[in-house]
Amino acid sequence: MTLHPMVPEWLGPAEWDEAEDETGVTAPTPAELAAADPAVRAALVEEYLRHEVAGILRTDPERVDPASPLTVVGIGSRTGLELQRRVHGAIGVELDLRTVLGAASITGLAAHTAESVAGLITASAARG
Repeated sequence: MTLHPMVPEWLGPAEWDEAEDETGVTAPTPAELAAADPAVRAALVEEYLRHEVAGILRTDPERVDPASPLTVVGIGSRTGLELQRRVHGAIGVELDLRTVLGAASITGLAAHTAESVAGLITASAARG
């Protein structure tokens, strides 16, 4: 896909290939998330988000405090868009940038994302 010349390359479509990311963590699959109970689902998403944030910021995941607001950790509007893109490409949840930047913590964003996954699972089951 060719992007408009004014669109930055990093804003292009996600290229998630089901492989490990640069931090060594594989995104949970929709099947894994669907099979997990809500608490486990939130924990899987939190671990995934923590590693994605670390990858975007080019730091060790252990240095990313899941209890800190994303803006304190170092996520701004541009890196927030990158996180949005990665989450959508990997697990299919579309996050609003205000939600990403306004999240009280990675843990809170993970809970929100896990609830969105649950909604997708419910909608998919309803369609049959």
